[in-house]
Amino acid sequence: MTFASLGLAVAAVAGVAAPILIHFFLRRKHQPVEWAAMALLKRALERTARTRRFDQWILLVVRCILVLAAGLAIAGPLLRKSSEQEFAVQSQVRERAIVLDDGVAQQVVRGGTTAWEDARKRAIGVIDRCAPGDRVGILRGVGSRAMVWPPSGDLDAVRSELMLAEASLEGSDVVAAARSASEGGRDVIILSDFRAGSIGSDRSKESAPTTGRRAAAVLYEPQSDQPLNVQALAVETRSSGPLPSRDLHPLRVRLQRDGTSLPRSTSTIEVRTDGGPPSTLRLDWDAGQMLAQVDGTITASMGAQQTDLAVEAKIMESDGQPADNAVYGVVSGAGSIRVLLVDRALPEQSDKQEDTAATWMMRALTPVEGTDITVDATDPAALDAARLRGVRAVMLLRPDSMDAAGWNVLAQAVREGLVVWVFAPANRSITWSADFQRAFALGWVIDRARPKPGRAAADDPSDRRIEAGQTPSPLLSQLGAELDTLLQPVVVSESLSVRVPANTGEVVLSLSDGSPLLVHAQPTDCRGCVLLMSTAMVTDWTSLPTKPLMVPLVQEVLRQSLARVERATVERIGSTVNMPGAIALEPTLSLSASGLPEAKVIPLDADGKAAQPLQVPGVYRAVDARGRRIAWLVANVDLRSASVRPTSSGEVVTLFDRVDAIIPDPPTVERAIAAAPGVPVERGGETELPVAAALDGVSLAPWLFAAAILALLAESALARRASAGATSSALRGVEP
Repeated sequence: MTFASLGLAVAAVAGVAAPILIHFFLRRKHQPVEWAAMALLKRALERTARTRRFDQWILLVVRCILVLAAGLAIAGPLLRKSSEQEFAVQSQVRERAIVLDDGVAQQVVRGGTTAWEDARKRAIGVIDRCAPGDRVGILRGVGSRAMVWPPSGDLDAVRSELMLAEASLEGSDVVAAARSASEGGRDVIILSDFRAGSIGSDRSKESAPTTGRRAAAVLYEPQSDQPLNVQALAVETRSSGPLPSRDLHPLRVRLQRDGTSLPRSTSTIEVRTDGGPPSTLRLDWDAGQMLAQVDGTITASMGAQQTDLAVEAKIMESDGQPADNAVYGVVSGAGSIRVLLVDRALPEQSDKQEDTAATWMMRALTPVEGTDITVDATDPAALDAARLRGVRAVMLLRPDSMDAAGWNVLAQAVREGLVVWVFAPANRSITWSADFQRAFALGWVIDRARPKPGRAAADDPSDRRIEAGQTPSPLLSQLGAELDTLLQPVVVSESLSVRVPANTGEVVLSLSDGSPLLVHAQPTDCRGCVLLMSTAMVTDWTSLPTKPLMVPLVQEVLRQSLARVERATVERIGSTVNMPGAIALEPTLSLSASGLPEAKVIPLDADGKAAQPLQVPGVYRAVDARGRRIAWLVANVDLRSASVRPTSSGEVVTLFDRVDAIIPDPPTVERAIAAAPGVPVERGGETELPVAAALDGVSLAPWLFAAAILALLAESALARRASAGATSSALRGVEP
């Protein structure tokens, strides 16, 4: 027999022995004093002396039993196994591992609860059914991070860790986690739904086959259902015409549906910003429709210097995967678009200056009064960083007048999000092309303009038109079916020869001979973009300035290019941030949900790196040492990692080719433990048992408590019998 608390057992024995020892060793002898009625008392006491002495001994024994039984019961006595059995428990310890999938794919809802909650309950069930002394280790599916590792025999502590564990919004890889857990031939129980998002795609680091014991991996249990799920893909700036108020900001939310069946349904999207009330958008899905987008506006008051808005778009309806119902972004919040024309011949109100590129561009940018585009003009020599402050697009009409310093200023501005639209100069010079190439490193080849034929453009059989029927570029998607009609009357007499190698740019419009007319590109490591028009905006080169296409072409290309400018660095949850020049990331707009940590300021080291990966979706301000925002950072859930598409049992088994993969049938905890019995391990000279093994045995506490209660009842009866009242009764029976 052993005790959960040996000290309490010793205290119980001491509580019985101490009063008896004090009585015997510290008794004082009293001097009797004779008095008148002494004879009567002596006669009465002599009649009951033997009975009273017996009752007192019985009372003493009962009281000792009461104290001893109560003390030992509190000490937690256990009736242990035989020494042979105890030695077997100590020497035959088994060790197994659990891989608990805590990735974002486990947020899938089925049967009113999440897959994560089911997996955690099963893990606790495995712990409860382990034999005393067994060791259990737990690795998370996210990053193979340790929950309880190395394996521990303190099963109560392991259970406590499980009770406190929470799921993550990061992607998991249960295959990699199982590979780590099974090292040394350790059997593994993998608790996951085995959705597509829980199986990592990188199998390049597969380990070599082990030469020792081949571990068993119990796959408990792959799911075959695919619930209907609506994903929020992106929230972005939408190109729009002039708006009635500077506080209205157009945006677009893109959605995607996935599931076994895609019925007609409706999605409600709540859009909120850091500077205004939320707005609600509504999208009606057709049966079988997978992709959709919904446009709308949001109201937010803007400061004089504020140009961006942090935005959250959240699907309000419940679906199979709630983790991907919210998406974050930064959209353009400027109420007006400032455009800078760079040209030596600035537009003037005179007939002599009517046919200049600057004049035609002014008319295309501001065709009517009240437009949201503001146009300024400057000479190439005056272009510097201060002149570009607040400007969102530059129309470079005289690139031949730019010096190397001006090109460097534009290159830096493009890196920060500026749109630069370069036009061929009317003087047919290409001396600027080398500086253009050095500034943006696009790899384009620009040759001298075609020779002018010497007769009217209308009579020149070599005049080219803009090719009709070409696939519309996203920059011109708003023109729709009207584009071909607008293209037909445009004639191009002269243009630069531009060759665009593959993957260096997008040809937005091309001429009938296949040469590019308008090219778009986003240089490497730049948030902004560069556009090149191979013809000059004068009637000697093209009829475009006088045709109906001019205004919608300039307006749409400019607005769509601005809409495609990257307003922020976008990262996925689980990635490690690297923001050179920043000292911290301050949350501006973040997801708040049960089980998620609160979004807090993320400190960065001297190199701009965070010590921990991103955990909470949202929009963060990257600030420098002076507290100024130098960039936006958007953290969103990785949609691939959140995928709830099921993986077939056969495919899952083939992924675990380094172990003996087993799917128990039926999928019960008992079957899982039987299939993964664990590896026998030696205790290696340990002198103490784990807590679970130490407390193993039959508890005697209930019996001792029952004995203490009986002793208490007996003590009450005996104490009454041996009281002064019993002695008085004896005295009344004595004759004088």
